[in-house]
Amino acid sequence: MLRREATIAFDGERFVETAPDGRTAVWGTVTESREPSRVAFTWHPGRDAGAATHVEVTFAPAGEGTLVTLVHTGWEAYADPEAARSDYGRGWPKVLGRFTAVVSGV
Repeated sequence: MLRREATIAFDGERFVETAPDGRTAVWGTVTESREPSRVAFTWHPGRDAGAATHVEVTFAPAGEGTLVTLVHTGWEAYADPEAARSDYGRGWPKVLGRFTAVVSGV
């Protein structure tokens, strides 16, 4: 991971972090995309791609909104899988909250 001021965006099929000075780091690669209902990708921010985990996000209609389900697997890629899972358990809600804010224009 590069810096707090960096941005994360898709670059083709890759998630790329770009620092203000132009340096980049690949965080993951899309492995499957079925718009508008599903996206799956490898995930390795700040780590080697060989130590990637896997994330699947699905979107389903739910009343007036959308139910977003995130499944993150492959914890054995970490030296301490339980600690990594716990960290992401706290982190993903923040990430999805930011996604929701962007999508809803808040």
